[in-house]
Amino acid sequence: MADIVSIVESSENIESRLRYGLDLIGGFVIDSLPIIIKPNLCTEIDKLKSGNTNIETIKAVLNILLKKDQDAKIQIVESDSAGKWLDRAFQINGYIEMLEEYRVNGYDIELVNLSKETDVTSIPQSESIPDIRIPKLLLEPNFFISIARAKTHSFTDITGVLKNQFGCIPRKDKEVYHKVIDKTILEINRNIKPDLCIINATTGTEGVIGKTRHMGILLFGHKPVSVDSVLAKVMGFTPDRINHIALASSYGLGSIHPKIVGLPIDKISVKFPKPNKIVKIVNLKIPDGLRPIFRRIYENLGK
Repeated sequence: MADIVSIVESSENIESRLRYGLDLIGGFVIDSLPIIIKPNLCTEIDKLKSGNTNIETIKAVLNILLKKDQDAKIQIVESDSAGKWLDRAFQINGYIEMLEEYRVNGYDIELVNLSKETDVTSIPQSESIPDIRIPKLLLEPNFFISIARAKTHSFTDITGVLKNQFGCIPRKDKEVYHKVIDKTILEINRNIKPDLCIINATTGTEGVIGKTRHMGILLFGHKPVSVDSVLAKVMGFTPDRINHIALASSYGLGSIHPKIVGLPIDKISVKFPKPNKIVKIVNLKIPDGLRPIFRRIYENLGK
């Protein structure tokens, strides 16, 4: 596939917008492979309504996939994390109800909690970072779709497709990787390469407890570095100065300067403030045993 990123205006008819954005990048070919969808579910209760991949986007993607192949085997995957129990997040965010709707109509769709998978393996790593064990189902032949949200983050400047794959690590205490977050994101994406990347940037979020900002766009591409680089530019960042994007660009995961089709960046740019690095510095100094307490305090600040 050509290294093209499309930007289209979002609307209430999310399915038609998705189809249009996908057409602009040349569509996609599944080749009868099992399909894995990785949404971004970062919290159980999405207070800002812009942190999690919303259920309407997932349904629209499912409808597009099932029109191509009604017999497709589809797995929607996520994991537990410090801020959530995934089974509860699936329930609260409408994924369980959605699954029942599709299964009643005979479709082969499954929700998978990666943290409950027992068949895991260590992935090869080129850097000295803690052992990364990944469920084998992610490493078998598949068509992998990563559906992210647009956010800033004190550890990585932005959260896009590359950072979304961080959630493929099944262990709940993912903070053990925070000191080497950029290298960890690189290793995950070297081993689990998305075939299709979608970012719902209808809104963007400033950090975990920051304000929500209207962006009004959707982004599409086949390579995560390319899509994240365009997102970074839209948000007012320089992608080659974002560590995990710069690292990943050297490993065949896309270009920092892909061809852009659809809306021009200068017409839809929404400049975000650079994340506060004090949060990162403080976080790295917190003893592991006290992290749950500090996280609850931090999250309560947004209530």
